[in-house]
Amino acid sequence: MSAVQPARTVAALCDAIGEIHPILIHHDFSQQADFAVRRCNVQFVDDPVRTGWGNWAFTQGIQKLVVSAMGRNDWDFLQLVSPTCMPIRPIPELVAHLESAGADYLIDAVRLGAEARFLMSHGWRAYAPEGLWRHRALRRARRWYLGNDSPMGNHAGLSFPTASRLDAGVFSALKALVGLGLTKAAERGFGFDHIFSDAYPCYVGSNWFGASRRGCAYLLENTQNGPILEYFKRIHMPDEMLYATVFMNSHLKGAPAIHYLSRFIDARPSWIEVGDLDDVLGSGYYFARKFPEDVESAVRLELARRLSGSRTSQLPRGQD
Repeated sequence: MSAVQPARTVAALCDAIGEIHPILIHHDFSQQADFAVRRCNVQFVDDPVRTGWGNWAFTQGIQKLVVSAMGRNDWDFLQLVSPTCMPIRPIPELVAHLESAGADYLIDAVRLGAEARFLMSHGWRAYAPEGLWRHRALRRARRWYLGNDSPMGNHAGLSFPTASRLDAGVFSALKALVGLGLTKAAERGFGFDHIFSDAYPCYVGSNWFGASRRGCAYLLENTQNGPILEYFKRIHMPDEMLYATVFMNSHLKGAPAIHYLSRFIDARPSWIEVGDLDDVLGSGYYFARKFPEDVESAVRLELARRLSGSRTSQLPRGQD
């Protein structure tokens, strides 16, 4: 998924993956018209859509990419990556992992109602479409429960609050309880009209999923038309819930995602630095984000040195 990152950044990712595996790029040329990456194994999605952060457009771009991939016969497992991702283990090890896992999808996700912190973090998005008074009410309920500066921690590829206002004094605690009660009522459908239920709960998690051909076919069967698609089009940042919800409610075999995601600052992951590499490389994951866009940044050079096992960096320079 490409839009604004330099072509050299995307080219470096392609080079790190190697020429054996096909790479399909959905690039938003309306945001960067002169973008070009020329590799023998790289192709672009025809008629890409304009993408954006926080709305349906980015999800629509992912959908377009999966549809385009399903029209090809040169792959058996699709892994979604961003331009600032990089492999942190050799690709053959990833192939072996996929063969061993035998999963139709890889995703990190949690059931929204499993814990109050999950519910209060994302319930205002899930249970009321944007623009409605119910959406505004749930957003205020979230603020009553979490406050404006709740500490955050990574979980399931996203950032969730780790504290609430329940211990912040009688008045604040009362407001927090009201906010929690309102959001729980919304989850149960009391006064709120949404597609979720005990039989079809909402899940939330990282959108950097992987899926087999069967998994991708199932995804498209359940998201190209019908009430699921129409509902998710109307909510805020649907990509963080659509893929987790569809896959986790399926009959398919799943496994955890293969992405290491750096700690979040507000709503976005921070840039990985040299000092983070011990944790990144020791995580057991196969990809990591976000690496700096500069292909000659110190952390990219050090990553290449460690992966190559030599003192001379073998980092692809990303020339387009």
